[in-house]
Amino acid sequence: MEVTLTPSNALETALQAALADHTQAKALYEQLIKARLYLLSDGQEAPQADGTTELSIMQWHIPVSDDQVHYFVPLFTSQEAVDQAKAIMESEGSEFHGQIEIDAPQAFQLLLSNQMDMALNPNSNLSKVVSSDEIRYMLLPDMALLPQGNQLLLLGKVLDDGLPMFGAVHQILANYPSVKAGYFIESCELDIRRGGTDSAFTLALTLEGDRISDDFSRIRSDCRNLHREIELHGWEIRPYLLRSDKHDEISDFCLKKLEPFYRPSLLSKFKTWFS
Repeated sequence: MEVTLTPSNALETALQAALADHTQAKALYEQLIKARLYLLSDGQEAPQADGTTELSIMQWHIPVSDDQVHYFVPLFTSQEAVDQAKAIMESEGSEFHGQIEIDAPQAFQLLLSNQMDMALNPNSNLSKVVSSDEIRYMLLPDMALLPQGNQLLLLGKVLDDGLPMFGAVHQILANYPSVKAGYFIESCELDIRRGGTDSAFTLALTLEGDRISDDFSRIRSDCRNLHREIELHGWEIRPYLLRSDKHDEISDFCLKKLEPFYRPSLLSKFKTWFS
């Protein structure tokens, strides 16, 4: 059963606007990260030895197959939204144990640390999944929200570059003297209602010389082979050519916010000079 919520505060107004027009997403995130949100209690709060009480948060679930369900934490953007949810719960025979009012950053960090999925105002016209990519964009300075055609793209610095895959990519690039710089970034397409989707690693490259097209094509092939070998169930690696004659959003993000993941070593430069 879907209920209709009429926006009652700045966050809900921004949420309604972004759901109708994805170009309004930035305003939504600005409102969301400074909002007070509401969680539902499941009535099992436990007193702690230090005199505090541990939060006990209600989860809802939706069926994903005949024998599986997906659990998530409902978050509400106003008292009116909580009241609507309470009325539905009681009409379905579910018990309402109360609510917890909490600042959005605290709620997001708490739920992420416990690996809980979350959604704003589920079963309403103002419903929206909140993904970890979006939370990182709101909380950390190393993310960017960029328009790309009719979609939005979230870009961010890779947080863990110590995985074996990164050493393998570094070795691939060392085989091509035309590569002058490489930037490794996380990327995902953003659907306002469903959150981040289609996550991948973008390998943005600066190439010079008369073999740019051929080398870039070979690098793409090498990355596909690497993905099959060691990241079979991981994110795809998508090479992206940075052009000096064309400044797009990805180029600006790399050049303004990141240090290169790869630059040719002095030894490789010597090999180039004497080849």
